[in-house]
Amino acid sequence: MEEFMGVEHDVIMICTSILSVSEVVKSIPFHCLKKPTLFADVLSVKEHPRQILLQEVPEDSDVVCTHPMIGPKSGKQGWNGLNFLARFLFF
Repeated sequence: MEEFMGVEHDVIMICTSILSVSEVVKSIPFHCLKKPTLFADVLSVKEHPRQILLQEVPEDSDVVCTHPMIGPKSGKQGWNGLNFLARFLFF
């Protein structure tokens, strides 16, 4: 993870369950970032993931909370051909 974070990224997308977002985000070695980065999630624009990200992500980076707007039936075979509709919230 430190090697991954040490590469210059413009965007890092966090794709995990809402139940594990705290553990996942707190395990990220943010000190390895080379530059401010945009962190995006696909966690249904819930308050809990937003709060975790705002607490943990470095202040000079940005956070975007999104909702992919697809369900388990529509995305069962993958996202190929499906639109990614997102409601963006910038903090």
